[in-house]
Amino acid sequence: MDLDLHERVFIVSGASSGIGLATAQRLLREDARVCGFSRDLDRLTAAYAGTATPRDRLLLLAGDARRPEDVEEIVDSAVRTFGGVHGVVANAGTGVTAGVGAGPEVWVEQFAIKVGAAVALVRAARPHLVASRGAIVLVNGVSAHHPSRELAPVGAARAALANYAATLSAEVAPDDVRVVVVNVGVIETARQREKYARSGATTAYADWCRDEARRRAIPLQRMGRPEEVGDTIAFLLSDRSSYTTGTSIDVSGGLDGRT
Repeated sequence: MDLDLHERVFIVSGASSGIGLATAQRLLREDARVCGFSRDLDRLTAAYAGTATPRDRLLLLAGDARRPEDVEEIVDSAVRTFGGVHGVVANAGTGVTAGVGAGPEVWVEQFAIKVGAAVALVRAARPHLVASRGAIVLVNGVSAHHPSRELAPVGAARAALANYAATLSAEVAPDDVRVVVVNVGVIETARQREKYARSGATTAYADWCRDEARRRAIPLQRMGRPEEVGDTIAFLLSDRSSYTTGTSIDVSGGLDGRT
């Protein structure tokens, strides 16, 4: 399906790996212009070293998604380079395995990276999104509605992000700006590799992933791939999804705590 994203401009946070990288690469394949950012510019640049795309379609910048001043400069740079913004993907950050007894710093960090980073990106890009009648995709997780004793700070922050998205979508809808949340399940990212290394498993990584999917009771009995999430996000950013807003889409293999 042609998503008709030619010449449109998108900003993706957390673009150096995993879902952010997969999303940016899918948008580039759709002939869009992409500004990707993360804290480590060397790692970010290396991630796109093999990407076959004209350099005038890709802008890579260093910045901390938790720092509003960094995000404002990134948005300004994208506008100066490409002339506007048609959509943003708030994807920065990772989770942490911790229960309700986690220290205050863990709770503060999770709210900063899950909620604060999304708020900073939306605030900085909002005038440009109003001008382009653009779209906002907030990458969240099923733990927003699937409480877990192992992910207490993460789940609380994600629940707050879901609440923010609901109020935001109602506020910007009159400007014809759409807001959609993508709730991801267990995705094969670097974090899973780290968990595998810590587990002491003697099985191969692929076998461990299948076992972990069964342990988590994922109906499809496998983990998702970043590309599967990136494809969904690209569709939601496009006009093929022009009547979709104020809602969430689960990309979780059927894992859903609401049922």
